[in-house]
Amino acid sequence: MAYLYHVTTEENAKSILKNGLIPKIGERSQLVGETEKYVYLCGRKDVPFWSLILDKPVVLRVEMKDGEVNENNVYQYSYYSETLTETAIPAKRIRKSRVSRSLTDEQMKDLALSYVDMISLICVKFAEYITYIDDEPEEEAAEDRQTIELTIEALKFTLPHLNFSGVNAKMLRDHLHERGDGGCTLCDRYEPNWKEGEKYIRLYDLLNSHPLATNNTKWLYKWLKKTFPRRLRVDTGGWTG
Repeated sequence: MAYLYHVTTEENAKSILKNGLIPKIGERSQLVGETEKYVYLCGRKDVPFWSLILDKPVVLRVEMKDGEVNENNVYQYSYYSETLTETAIPAKRIRKSRVSRSLTDEQMKDLALSYVDMISLICVKFAEYITYIDDEPEEEAAEDRQTIELTIEALKFTLPHLNFSGVNAKMLRDHLHERGDGGCTLCDRYEPNWKEGEKYIRLYDLLNSHPLATNNTKWLYKWLKKTFPRRLRVDTGGWTG
């Protein structure tokens, strides 16, 4: 017999314990445009991460039957995983759990830095979008823009639940230097048409200053400046364009 876990609100837990878990489109999945309905589960060690990310304080233990978990629907992220199932689970196999929802300081720091990496990917995606928009078919450009917008919408939901206070200037600088060795980060210089004597601009600055910046990209820029007011002056040596 194996157990997985589902995090939820107190109100939803009452319904689940009565009616079971029914496949739905999750809140975060809706934000990124998903259309498939699933029951969202995770392993015991993943509970603290999902409880924090989703801001869900109640943990339910779910008894799983053989064959109910399709390995193709198990997704491993940086520090936690997620299991999706298309099958409803009856209430008789669901119980409230007292499993710990607490993250260690180290886990919180790692989680926060993993979201810095996600923001870096958005910054790179936006830089590519504004650089190559005239060279791409209209449909591809629109798809790139939608990906950026939907991802930031999801971050709007998640970032307020995370604690970045443990990420000091040195941690952020070291992390960005490590990621910038062979890749691009939000602090890398943008210079596709740079000329001698011009001032470099950082990728994250494009989110706010570029003519194609949107309300969402500007929101992300403001969040970065508020969260890391003097910690974004990092030269990782990466380039784009």
